[in-house]
Amino acid sequence: WGSCVVLAIEEGQKLGIANTSAIASMARSALLSLLPDGSSPTLTGHDDETGATKLPHLAIVPLPFVGSPYADGSIKGIAFVLPKSATAADQVQLDEALYGLKLLKLGALGTLALRLVEDEMDEMLSLRWRQRYATKSKTWLSVTPVVCDLFPKKNLQVEEILARSLTRVGLPRPPRIELAQIGALKGTAPIREYANADGKQLANRYRVHATLHFETPVRGPILIGAGRFLGLGLFIPAPNFEEHST
Repeated sequence: WGSCVVLAIEEGQKLGIANTSAIASMARSALLSLLPDGSSPTLTGHDDETGATKLPHLAIVPLPFVGSPYADGSIKGIAFVLPKSATAADQVQLDEALYGLKLLKLGALGTLALRLVEDEMDEMLSLRWRQRYATKSKTWLSVTPVVCDLFPKKNLQVEEILARSLTRVGLPRPPRIELAQIGALKGTAPIREYANADGKQLANRYRVHATLHFETPVRGPILIGAGRFLGLGLFIPAPNFEEHST
């Protein structure tokens, strides 16, 4: 992954982590309405000729309050993360569009007032993308469940599916992967709470929380699985985020 722009939630209804993909989907729709005609598939996620692009493209990642003893999983902001292949023109178009995104209408979930985070050391730790997510660690914990690219079978275990998802995005295969239905971090939500919130695009896919143990420190961000462009399959270093600064 490449550069990232973060918008903080200034006002609006308090929304929990299980709304991750719903918020990301509506943020994507709002962004598309602000992008100029002819914007690249890197930003839109779609190619005029083939429909949804298979190439790396923008990921929209709601940022929850997790990992603290007081964490409640509430969404504090939204990160717009470009792939490494993005061009300078892509960055300019994204910046200009997000500058105009002041309100995000979420239907029944209400309306959020947004502000651009211009200082990477924002007073709210949840909004510090580089310090929390784009850093190095040997152990990574899932913030949101991974939506598996394939359905597990007798001869295809979940651990192997996750390992393939990691290598597909250029990360090493971890020698050990722990699986769970509930995330290890305070503030994460059980997988069952996402059941009706992930939309048709991700319906009926197998989801799992995981802890990844690598042999050597790996630099994030780590976003894997079928839901990675909508904030699912997001990982964070363990155990102490502030020990992993860049």
